[in-house]
Amino acid sequence: MKPKQHTLEFIKRLAKKMKKEKGITHTQALEAVCIEIGYDSYKHCLQCFDAFRNQFD
Repeated sequence: MKPKQHTLEFIKRLAKKMKKEKGITHTQALEAVCIEIGYDSYKHCLQCFDAFRNQFD
């Protein structure tokens, strides 16, 4: 599966912003951002990025 038009750096920046705004942990923010974007979880997001990257190795 191809990542959904976002880089991991972008996702992490959104999570950092959400963390500050909502007063939640960074892990909770990463999970929430990934779900908001359309992944099942942060772990699922990472798996998609790894699978996409491995296609070119």
